[in-house]
Amino acid sequence: MLKVSNVTYSYKKNRPVLRNVSFALPDGIAFLIGENGSGKSTLLKILTTILPAEGSVSINGIDSRSDGYKSMIAYLPQEFDIYPDLKVADILRFVALLKNVDKSKVSLEVRKAAGQVNIEGILDKAYRKCSGGMKRRVGIATALIGNPQMVVLDEPTAGIDPRERIAFYKTIRECFAGRNVLISTHILDDIEILADNVVMLARGEVTYSGSYAEFRDSLNGRLFQIAAEAGDPPIDLSGCRVLSAEKQGATVYYRVVGDADMMPVDAISVQPSTEDIWLYYQGGADNVGQAG
Repeated sequence: MLKVSNVTYSYKKNRPVLRNVSFALPDGIAFLIGENGSGKSTLLKILTTILPAEGSVSINGIDSRSDGYKSMIAYLPQEFDIYPDLKVADILRFVALLKNVDKSKVSLEVRKAAGQVNIEGILDKAYRKCSGGMKRRVGIATALIGNPQMVVLDEPTAGIDPRERIAFYKTIRECFAGRNVLISTHILDDIEILADNVVMLARGEVTYSGSYAEFRDSLNGRLFQIAAEAGDPPIDLSGCRVLSAEKQGATVYYRVVGDADMMPVDAISVQPSTEDIWLYYQGGADNVGQAG
């Protein structure tokens, strides 16, 4: 389990990027989501010990400041830049040595990781000659080496086509079963297909942390659409929360969260979309809170 407690970080004095971030994630695939500037990249750098921070981080009880922590975690950045003229096998050997894999076991580790992501056929190929999809598989193989307990992936499907993304989803599920996986993304389709758990950040604070099922269902029965003529007096929506307002011709359609007995008589109950839920939890920790 990954446990993050009261993590705060500032690049400039008195301007925190993260504010008392706390959450716990069991084994499974979790998504770290939020708008640009919400603090996702900073949090990933703290989890992978690239940045120090106030507060504490641990994996299965092992603190991030201890010697054993780094051997438990693997990090795959969005841009997997490495020596492009090296053969894929040499890249995997290089990473194995960086991870302090016993020299007598390096070849075994390389073959095992390559087999898990189905890249045995390109081990003798220069990395620069690999397709975008294969380069991502090589990156996943490097993350598998050393048998980490936790894997952190930063925007892993950015810039790849839908067919490659489907293959990527399958690879992630198969390769990282039984591990703690944290994926940063802004692509909502990724969440719907892969997520077991979700952590959402807004302005450096956690606005949701929990299961994807609860995240997905958190607005069920509470989201309504209200139509009003543009230019009419404002609708009394006190006690409710307007997620969006879209003007179509002379009519404005509001998507509003609240209890049914607080809605106007012409309000229509609607099925929440992932975008609706995203907007709801991006409202901030002070006035949103967690589902439940």
